[in-house]
Amino acid sequence: MTRGAKTILIVDNDLLALLQEELGEEGYRLYLAATGDEALQILHDRGPELDLVITDIKHDGLNGLELLQHIKTSLPGLPVIIHTAYAACQGTPEVLRADAFMVKDSDLGPLKAKIKELLAA
Repeated sequence: MTRGAKTILIVDNDLLALLQEELGEEGYRLYLAATGDEALQILHDRGPELDLVITDIKHDGLNGLELLQHIKTSLPGLPVIIHTAYAACQGTPEVLRADAFMVKDSDLGPLKAKIKELLAA
């Protein structure tokens, strides 16, 4: 990991290991949560350290939309990517509060590009 690496919280119950491997190889510092409740604890403990959050919509405990609402209220400058298999949610008022909406795909190239874009802003 490089000095000054950007820090990302990943909240996902399906692809956590894959995202950890792929984004770890990109040099990001990662916090991992399989549930919304775990993510909430990390946000509480490490919020100021985070540069980006990637969350699915469906996971145990606090869901991704509730988590998004919490982040936009308590850490309004923290970018959030909704990364989900539920393409039908795109464009809904709740999802529009996110900085990006990405449909899960086996090709993580578009997600990686969006992460770089948001972290460069």
